[in-house]
Amino acid sequence: MNRLAFVIAAAALLGACQPTSAPAPQASAPTPAAAPVQTAGCATHAARQWEAKPGGTFTVEADTLGPECAHAVAVMVIRRADGDPVFQWTLATQYIIGLAEAKDAAAMGSGVKDFVNDAEVATTGELPEWKAGQESPMRGEFAFMPAEGIDRAAYADLRKQKFPMFCFAQGLESMNCLALREDMFESVGFQLLPG
Repeated sequence: MNRLAFVIAAAALLGACQPTSAPAPQASAPTPAAAPVQTAGCATHAARQWEAKPGGTFTVEADTLGPECAHAVAVMVIRRADGDPVFQWTLATQYIIGLAEAKDAAAMGSGVKDFVNDAEVATTGELPEWKAGQESPMRGEFAFMPAEGIDRAAYADLRKQKFPMFCFAQGLESMNCLALREDMFESVGFQLLPG
């Protein structure tokens, strides 16, 4: 191939690679909006009000989500009166007492309602005493396991301060107790339950 033929072939190839102008768009019917997401499977919801004294009024919400109840997760959110979330927690329902047994959405809905409404509302003054010589405080036969970093002196101060406290089932055999201190929720420990 001589040089002239090569230049002509290259120009033809380059021309073939250039974009062509598209025809002007024609008027058509508007594109329909996307369909709303459908909730199905094991979607449930429950909520309650909690007046923490002092501290204000909070809404405690719990939802379950999942393609089926055997594979659902629970989400709990505590919100201030203005709607701001101040605490959130998530766990697979198979590990939560009262939800693990639910086989369908109706049973899960009932369980979620109990999960929210059966949560204990108290103050840290009602935590069991941590007596000298005990490894941990005891409520009857069951231990209260203070959160990491809370020693006996800090625990005694929590009881003395009587902060608002919210305890919810966070497993098959325990409850997580949250104290409201300086507009923040923090876990103060876990109350073991009969298994």
